[in-house]
Amino acid sequence: MNIFVVSLVWGTFCHEMDVKKFSQRPICDTMMAVRTKSVPGEEKSGIKECVMTVKECYDMFGGDYEEVLSRLLSEARIEKYMRRFLDDTSFALLCTSLQEDNRDEAFRAAHTLKGLCQNLGFGRLYESAGRLTELLRDREKHDVSELLKNTEEDYILTISAIRMLQG
Repeated sequence: MNIFVVSLVWGTFCHEMDVKKFSQRPICDTMMAVRTKSVPGEEKSGIKECVMTVKECYDMFGGDYEEVLSRLLSEARIEKYMRRFLDDTSFALLCTSLQEDNRDEAFRAAHTLKGLCQNLGFGRLYESAGRLTELLRDREKHDVSELLKNTEEDYILTISAIRMLQG
């Protein structure tokens, strides 16, 4: 079996996305071994395809796999909703609403994101989205830049891990 170090892959994602600041996150330093297999037809080039389980994906982004499995009852159902999460527009709406200074809409978007993350067991993103939601709850003009940055980092970490799972 080949071993592939996810922290190196994550560093590559960070570089390709021009978000080098994420390489300072503790998760990026975690040496998480994931099984790999050769990509058909690419044996000469040494290209490998990452083979990750749903549990390994949850571990990568700080989720609670066991808790969500106890509610959704199958890994296939978890994967189905993880794929749907990638299509959710709550985070984009949150960012747009804050840029437009629409605190009501920003609150609703943050609250929706928090709820989705709670239901899917995305613990790390749930926590950061929850802190942002509470700051936006009173619709006052608080400085949310630091909480938004944390939520964005956790969001990118989560969707990147899900995309890696999808292959």
